[in-house]
Amino acid sequence: NFKFKILKLAKEVPVGETKIYATSIRMDDTTDNLAAFGNIKIAISITANDNGSLTVKGKAEDLYNFEYMNINDYSKSPKLNLIIIANNFAVDLQKKGLLHPYTWEADIDTTF
Repeated sequence: NFKFKILKLAKEVPVGETKIYATSIRMDDTTDNLAAFGNIKIAISITANDNGSLTVKGKAEDLYNFEYMNINDYSKSPKLNLIIIANNFAVDLQKKGLLHPYTWEADIDTTF
C-alpha cells in the first residue's frame, strides 16, 4: 500500500535529515485501487524525525483516464474480470471522444 511504499523510501533517510523524491507508485494493494489509480506520480519530501516518526509532504497527481487492460495479465477473480471489461469499454468511449481524461492532484502532509 501507499504507506508501505513510503516507508521503503524512508529507509534511505538518516534521522534528522530530509530527502526529496520524485517517483511513481503503483497503487496495487487492492483491485479497486489498481483500477482507479494504477500508477500515480509523487513529489515528496521525507523527514526522519528524532522521535522515530516520519513527516511526509508533497503532491500526488496523475491523469485520470482509461488505459487498455489485458485480461490475461491479471488474476481470474470475477470482480476483476468485470472491472477490466468495463475499463476496456471506457477506453473505447475515450478514443471516440465521449469520455475526457483529466488531471487530478492531492496534497500530502502527514506524519507517521
